[in-house]
Amino acid sequence: MYRDNRTSPTLNQKLPPRSRTRKHQPRMFDQNKIWIWTGSAMILFFLTITLSITFISAQTIPLDKVGKVDFSSVIYDQQNNVISKIGAQRNEYISMKQIMKLNPMLPKAFVKVEDERFYEHSGVDYWGFLRAIWKNILAFGKSEGASTITMQVARNVVLEDRQKSYFRKLKEIKVASSLEEEFGKDKILETYLNYISFGNQVKGIQMAAKIYFGKDLTKNRLDPQEIALLAGLPKAPYGYDPYGTDEQKHKSLLRRNVVLAKMAEDSTLPPLISQQEKERLQKTSLGVNPKFLKQYTRTSSFSAYQNLVRKEITERYDLTETELENEGYRIITGINAPLQLNIENTMKNKSLFTTPEQTVMLNGGIILIHPQSGLIRAIVGGKEYKTGDINWALKKMQPGTSLRPLTLYAPTIAYRGMNEKTILSNKKMLGDAIVNQEIDPIKTLMLTSDRLYDRVNLTNKKLGIIFPSDSEKRELWLGNNIVMNAKQLAEAYTVFPNYGKRSSVHAVIAVYDKAGNIIHPKKNQSINASGNQETVFNPQTSMNTTRILQRTAQKSVPSLSKKQWLAGVAGKTLGEDPGWFIGFTPNLIAAVVVVNDSDRSNHSKVEIDEKLSSQLFKQIIQTSIKHIRPPRTFTPPQGIFIK
Repeated sequence: MYRDNRTSPTLNQKLPPRSRTRKHQPRMFDQNKIWIWTGSAMILFFLTITLSITFISAQTIPLDKVGKVDFSSVIYDQQNNVISKIGAQRNEYISMKQIMKLNPMLPKAFVKVEDERFYEHSGVDYWGFLRAIWKNILAFGKSEGASTITMQVARNVVLEDRQKSYFRKLKEIKVASSLEEEFGKDKILETYLNYISFGNQVKGIQMAAKIYFGKDLTKNRLDPQEIALLAGLPKAPYGYDPYGTDEQKHKSLLRRNVVLAKMAEDSTLPPLISQQEKERLQKTSLGVNPKFLKQYTRTSSFSAYQNLVRKEITERYDLTETELENEGYRIITGINAPLQLNIENTMKNKSLFTTPEQTVMLNGGIILIHPQSGLIRAIVGGKEYKTGDINWALKKMQPGTSLRPLTLYAPTIAYRGMNEKTILSNKKMLGDAIVNQEIDPIKTLMLTSDRLYDRVNLTNKKLGIIFPSDSEKRELWLGNNIVMNAKQLAEAYTVFPNYGKRSSVHAVIAVYDKAGNIIHPKKNQSINASGNQETVFNPQTSMNTTRILQRTAQKSVPSLSKKQWLAGVAGKTLGEDPGWFIGFTPNLIAAVVVVNDSDRSNHSKVEIDEKLSSQLFKQIIQTSIKHIRPPRTFTPPQGIFIK
C-alpha cells in the first residue's frame, strides 16, 4: 500500500534530523529584523529632522504687528493692474478690559463654544485632537475640527504661511505653544476676538456688534441671544450670514440656537444662561437690521464689481469667502477700470433719475459686457452703491417687454422664415410693426401652432429664460410671469452681436494662489476665451433681428439716430417697476434698469416709462464708447446677406 512520506509523524516515530539549511534560517530572520529596525530608525530620523525644520521655519508675525500685515486676495484687470482687494475692510480694536466692563459674558461664550478646554491646555488640546481624529475616522471623513483658539490665532493671525498643508498644521502647533508661553491666555483671546472674521467684510467683535446690532461694546450691553449669534459666526461667517439669502438666514438662526444650548450647558465650564432662558431666547428672531450694515459701511469704488467677483468665485471655484479674505489669492478679471469708474460717476447724476413732473426717489443698475468673450467690463449696483445695499443690476425683476426680441421677434424671423420687409396681415411690414409696437399680428402668427410654441420654449431654455410650467402662451411675450436680472438679460442678448451664439457671462478669468499655482474651477464651471459660446439662432436670424433693433434704438434715443453701430430696445412692465433698456454695439452690451427705490418707501412712487430708462442708457452708452470704441456698423458674416 502506498504511503505518503509527507504526512506528519506519529508520536512514536522519531523526527528526522534537521538539515543544515534549516539550521541557518533563524540567522536570516535576525538579519531581516535588523534591516526593518534600521529602516524604521532612518525614517524616524528623517521625520524628526523634517519636523524640526518645519518648526524652525515657522515664520510668524509678532502680536503687536498683527493687523499691519495684509492677507487679502487681490483683484486685477487683464493688464495686471490692481483694482481692489477682497478682505475685511472694517476693523476696530477693543481691549479685553473694555469688553469685560459691560459684556463679561461675551468672551466666556466664545470660549465655551470654540474651545471649552482653553484654560486647561497649553495651546494645543491633544486630547481633543485625538478625539477629533477618532470621530473623523468613524465618519469616514472630516466631521470634527481640532483647532483650539490659540491655534486659530496662529493660523489666521500670526503665521505668514497661508498654504494649506500638513506642514502648516505642524507649524500651527509649534506657534500655538510659543504664543501661550510668550503672551498668556487673555492676550491670545483678545487677539482672537479682534481679528476673527464675522462675515460681510468685517473682522473683530467690536465692528461685528455694530453692523449686526448697532451696538458699541464700550457703551452698550449685548443681550445673550445677540452674543450667541456672534459666537456662532466664526465657524462659517458667510454660510451663516444673517443678511444673506433666506437659506443663510435660516442657517444663522439654527446656529444661534445651537450656541444658546451650549451656553446653557453645564459641562467643563459652568452654564452662562439657564435652561429656561435658553428656551425663551431660542424663540426670538435674529434681531439684526440692514440699516446698521449700511451705517457702518463705506462707499468705495469698485464695490459692486468686487462683490460680484466674490460671489462668482464661491460659485465656480471650491473656495469660500473666508478663504478669499485670508489666503492671498490673485484674481484676474475682465474689468475695464476707467469705464467702471466713469459709469459709477455717471450714476451719481441725480438728473438722470427724475421725471419732468416731480422729483422721485429712483435708483438703478447697469452691467456692461463684452459679447464675444462674455466678460463683464463694468457693473454698478446703484447710485451710491456700497456693501449691504441692493445691487439692482443683480436683483431679479420682471423683464417685461424687453424680452420680446428674444422670445418673439427673433423666433418669428427664424421659424416663420420672415425678415423686416415681410408683409403681415395688417398690411404692414414686420419691421415697421415691431418699431411701432403693433405686434398683435406677430403674436397671432406664433400662437397658431403648438409645435412652434414648443420650439420657442426650447430656444428660451438655451437663452437661459425659463418660464414657469403653468405659463400661458401669451406670457412668453409679456415677460410678466418670470424674473430675471440685468446680468441674465445681457447674457441672453449676446446672441445678436455674436451672430446667433450665446456667451456665458462672467467676471473671473483666472485665480492663482499665493505661490502662483493656478486654481482650477469646479467641474463644468470652466469658461473659455470665447465664453463657451452655444448656437441659439442662425447668423441670418441674428442679423435680421439686429437690423430691426437698430431702428427701435433710434426711435427711443433720437439723438443717436445716425449711429449705425447701435441697436437695442426699451422695455416696461405692467406695474410701476422696473424700466429697462437693453442696447448693444458690435463689441459691447449695456443692460440698464431703473426702479423705484424700495429703501426709501416713504417717498412717492412713479410709473417708470421708457423715457427714464432711455435717458439713462443714452448717458451710459455715450460714456462707454469713450473707452470701448465700436466699429462703424454691424457687419454681416461671410455668406449672410441683409434681406
